[in-house]
Amino acid sequence: MNNSYFENYGLLSETFLNGGYCYETEVIDDLMYVGSDAGFLIYDISNIDKYEMVGFYSCAKVCSFYINNDTAYLGTKASYPGLKSKIEIIDISDISNPYHIASYEIEGYTMAPASGLHVVGNYIYVSYYYLYIIDINDLTNPVEHKINSVHPSDLVVENNMLYVATGGDFEIYYINNDTTIVSISSLYCPGSKLQKIDSLIYITKNSLKIVNISDLYNPEILSETNFINNVAIDVKVVQSNAYVIGKNNNNGVFAIVDIINPTEPSIIYESIDYLGSNIFIKNNNAFISGSTNNEYGIITLDIQEPSNVNLINITISSIAQKSKVYNSTAYVANGYCGVTLFNISDLSNPVEISSVQTKGTAVDVLKDSNIVYVAEGDSGIQIIDYTNPGQPEILSNFNVFNYWEGFSNLNKYDNYLYAGGADLNEIIDVSDPENPVLVGQIPINDWSPDMKIMEDHLFVAGYWGGFQIFSLADPVNPVEVGYYPLGLALKIAISKNLGYIYDGDAILIFDISDYTDPILTFSHDPGQYVSVYHMFASGDSLYYSDGLSRINVLDVSNPYNPVIVDSISDTRALSFDFYNKNFVTHNEYYMKIIGDTTIVSSDNKLELREEYYLHQNIPNPCSENTSITISLPETMNIKLELYDNIGRKLNTIIDRRLNKGEHTIMYNSTSLKQGIYYYRLIIADKYTESKKMLVVKY
Repeated sequence: MNNSYFENYGLLSETFLNGGYCYETEVIDDLMYVGSDAGFLIYDISNIDKYEMVGFYSCAKVCSFYINNDTAYLGTKASYPGLKSKIEIIDISDISNPYHIASYEIEGYTMAPASGLHVVGNYIYVSYYYLYIIDINDLTNPVEHKINSVHPSDLVVENNMLYVATGGDFEIYYINNDTTIVSISSLYCPGSKLQKIDSLIYITKNSLKIVNISDLYNPEILSETNFINNVAIDVKVVQSNAYVIGKNNNNGVFAIVDIINPTEPSIIYESIDYLGSNIFIKNNNAFISGSTNNEYGIITLDIQEPSNVNLINITISSIAQKSKVYNSTAYVANGYCGVTLFNISDLSNPVEISSVQTKGTAVDVLKDSNIVYVAEGDSGIQIIDYTNPGQPEILSNFNVFNYWEGFSNLNKYDNYLYAGGADLNEIIDVSDPENPVLVGQIPINDWSPDMKIMEDHLFVAGYWGGFQIFSLADPVNPVEVGYYPLGLALKIAISKNLGYIYDGDAILIFDISDYTDPILTFSHDPGQYVSVYHMFASGDSLYYSDGLSRINVLDVSNPYNPVIVDSISDTRALSFDFYNKNFVTHNEYYMKIIGDTTIVSSDNKLELREEYYLHQNIPNPCSENTSITISLPETMNIKLELYDNIGRKLNTIIDRRLNKGEHTIMYNSTSLKQGIYYYRLIIADKYTESKKMLVVKY
C-alpha cells in the first residue's frame, strides 16, 4: 500500500516471556549464558533459589555460541523455511543491554543447527551440516569458506588442528593458512559431541568413547561405556570425571563416569531423572539444558558428591500460548511457566507483577472481577484469586481425565464457565470459585478448538463438527439454533451480524443476522503457506495474524467483498489484544507492544477500538429491528438505556454482566413513534456514552 494506516506505528517495547528450547549453556562467575529458541539469554545465578533474567538478545534460534571477554559469537538457525541462518556478533559488556556489532548470513539454504562454534583469532569455525570457516578480519565484509567434504556434528579447534565428530567417523585435520584444511587421519567412531583433554578425545553418540590421539595419524579407541536407554548426546570432562547427558523424547540418561583409568572407566552415578541435550560443569554444579519431564529449560544439580546428586534449581522455559489485556494489565498464559502478569501502563517499559506456576500447561486465560481462570492443555482448569495481583492465591483446580486431559479455550456466561478442548466441552458452575462443579456438556458435534460468546449465544468452531450456534437461554442446557457444515473449523471471531471461521485454508465470512440460518458470504484467502493463528473482530474490521510476520486488517463493511486495508509487518503474533490504541501481542518468546511512536495528526491513521466503545446501531434509520454493538475491555456490569429527544428515560434495553469483547444487542423499535431517540451505555455507573437513533415509519 502507498499510504499505510500504520506508517507512524512501531515497536514501543519488547518483553522477554521465556526461552523455549535451550540448546547450550555456559556459566562464567555468577552469570549463566544460554542459547535458546528465543535468542541469547543472560541470567544472574548468584541466588540459587531463583535465577534472575538480566539480559537478552532477541534473534533466531541460538544453537551454539562462543564467548570471548565482552564479545559473544552466536550461531543461529533459521526459524522458518526460506530464511537463512546467521552468525551474530554482539557486545555483552553491558549485560542488561547486549547490542549488535555485526552479523553474517550463511550463504545457501540451510535449516541445520549451528554446532561446535569456535573463534580463533579473526576466524570463526562452525558447522551448518558442512564446515564453514568465516574470515572476520573485516567485520563489514566477512568472507565465507565452505568445505563441502566435511560434515561435523561437533568440532574442536586447537593449535592449528581441527578435531571433528561426525555421524560416522572421528576425523583429524591440519589447518593450513586459517581457511584450508588437510586430512591427517580418520577413525570409525560415530559422534554427536566431543571434548578434547590433552591427548584424549571424549566422544558421545549413544555411548561414551575415549580415543587416544597421542599419535595423530593413528587415533585409537581405548574404551566404550554404555548407558541406560542407549542415549548419550553430550559430555563434559572435569578432572577425573566425565559427565554425560542424553535425551530422546522422554528417554535418556544423566551419568557420572570415573575416567581415572581411560581404558577401564566406571560409572559412579546413573539416572533417568535428569535428561537433556547439553551439559556444563562449574563449581561442583551441573547445568543441564534441553528438557526434563516434558518441561523445557535448564536444571541445576549439586554434584559435589557424585554418588549423591541433588537437584538445586529448575529454570522452566516454554512457549507462550495466549495473552489478554484487562485495563492496564497483560495476562500471559505462558505454557509450562504458568501465568505471568505485566503492568503495561508504561508502554515502553512493561513490568512483571507476578507469576504463578500452574499445575499444567497454561494455554488460555480469562479474567472476571478479581478471579482468573486458566485453561491447562494437559490437566484441567486452575482458578486464581488476583485481588492482590502481586500475591495471587490459588483457589481451586478443576481436573479432567481423558485421553487429551485438558482444555484449549475458555468463555464465561453468568456463573458458568464454558471450557472447550479435545473431546472436552464442559459447562462448569463457578459461582463458588473454590468449589467448581461440572453441571453439563456443550452438545458439540466434534470438539471445539475455539468458541466465542456474544450476548446470550455461544458460537463454536467445531473442528470437523462445523460452525454451530447455541442459545444460552438455559445456560446449563445449550440448545443448537444454527448450524453450517464445514470440512474443518479451527478459529472463530464474532462481531455485529458477522461470524468468521478459519477452516485451515481460508477465512469464511458468514452473515449471522439470523442465528438459525448462517449464510456464507465470502471466502477470504489469507495467502499461500499462511496459517491464521488468531482473529479478533471489531465493528467493520477483522484483525488476524497470518502466522508468519504480520497482523492484517480486513475491512468487512461489505461482507461480500472484503478488502485488506492495512497490515502490521514484522510481527509474528500467536495472539494479540488491545490496550487503548495499541496492539499487545506475542510470539512464542516475547511480548511486544506496537503503537504510535510519534504524535502526528493524520486523516489516514487507523482508529483502533477505545477501551469502551458504543457502536452506531445498524440499520439507522430503523423501522423495526436494529442491532447495537458494545466493545468491552473486560467482563463488567453494563446498562443500555433508551431516551427520547428531550431526555426522558423510556426503558432499559439491557442491564447485566457481560464478558470482555464485543456484544451485539438486538432491539425491536416497532413500538416507538417516528422520531429521534438516544441510547446510552452506562458501565459500572461511572462511564457513559450515547448515540442517536432515528426511527422511521413506512
